Amino acid sequence: MLKRVLMIFPLSLSHCRFCGDSGRSIPAGHIKISPNEDLLSCLRRSGTHHIVYLNGAYQNRTYFTGRDIGVNQYNVSLMAAYHYRGFTASAGALIYSEFEPHWNLTQLSLGYRRQFFRKLPLEAGISYGRYCFHDPDDSLTVMYPNSLALDLSYAAPHWGLMLDPVIFFGDGSTAQISASVFGDLPLLRLKGGSRFKLKPRIGVIFGNEPSAYTELPGALPPLTAESFGLLNTEIVIPLLWYCGDLDIRAGFHYNIPHAPGGDTAYAPTSFISLSAGYIFSFAGK
Repeated sequence: MLKRVLMIFPLSLSHCRFCGDSGRSIPAGHIKISPNEDLLSCLRRSGTHHIVYLNGAYQNRTYFTGRDIGVNQYNVSLMAAYHYRGFTASAGALIYSEFEPHWNLTQLSLGYRRQFFRKLPLEAGISYGRYCFHDPDDSLTVMYPNSLALDLSYAAPHWGLMLDPVIFFGDGSTAQISASVFGDLPLLRLKGGSRFKLKPRIGVIFGNEPSAYTELPGALPPLTAESFGLLNTEIVIPLLWYCGDLDIRAGFHYNIPHAPGGDTAYAPTSFISLSAGYIFSFAGK
């Protein structure tokens, strides 16, 4: 039964890094259903099986590319994904406790990925995303409703690398590049096959951020220009429990946000995340 092999298919809505109106001011990031190290391991073994994965996640604080915008709120994400022969279709929703409407975003995604070399664990994927913002006054509804992303990954037995460049487009366009290195550290295996793992990860995000300046002292209003550079460094320490087709993880996240223009100093932020998912698999032809 493939379910025993594909113990986890953790597609999930990544940390909310897309800023618009409603107290959000900069397109400093994105919400993207993207593959992580566990997902890539699953897809590598999926063969001709149909895979369906359901996931729900909770974060006790909400930050945008690590930035605190002054709204104390939690967020919940829900996601469903289907995979077959390299193709993945997914749908996700993001809910904020304080923003109106609370159900702030629906995201749809379609992608394809494959392994290039039989003996080298190097893989690449491409995906298209469509974002439906439920606040009619949110400028992101027309500015960046679409995304095109490339996912590159290398997975060794106990560590790996990921690179994820993405372009957002609509009436406007912007780009981001995220990269991460992760570990895979087995901790404990229990009777019945369940096991615990620690998967630490360090990631960086590069993108555009507007910066304000004045040509003359006291000139109003200030002019703005976009600067491309490092937006955030994130350190994640997640504890994972795999029990058959169920996966549960608890993680601590520490952000070190950075202003590419150098005109703003952001304080570090942190939050705790909890998620649970279940995988279904069916034999295909």
